[in-house]
Amino acid sequence: MSGAILDESKFDVHLKLWALRIPRELCKVATWILNGLLLDRPRIKPITEDPTNDKTRYMILSEKVQNSDLSEIPGQKLDELKALCEIDVVPYLLMHGYSCWGTGQLQWFQSRL
Repeated sequence: MSGAILDESKFDVHLKLWALRIPRELCKVATWILNGLLLDRPRIKPITEDPTNDKTRYMILSEKVQNSDLSEIPGQKLDELKALCEIDVVPYLLMHGYSCWGTGQLQWFQSRL
């Protein structure tokens, strides 16, 4: 494969996920409540800026949470979260490109080309 040009677009992944809009000062507590339910991928932070409001953050939920009614989140955790603050569920499109992949992952992909 020496001399071949690598098409970085082949490494693009688009994930349709759900995120919770949470007041930024409550993200630490909400992270504790949502332990195991937030996105857990290398090089991607599960808490990100809310483009519509600088006082809130998006907490990106894992692929386990498929529905906007949050039915995959245990009731006790959801009740704790709702007692903490008002939450909004928003769709979140994660675009995972070439630069987000680790060296080991890229080597594995390249060996398959």
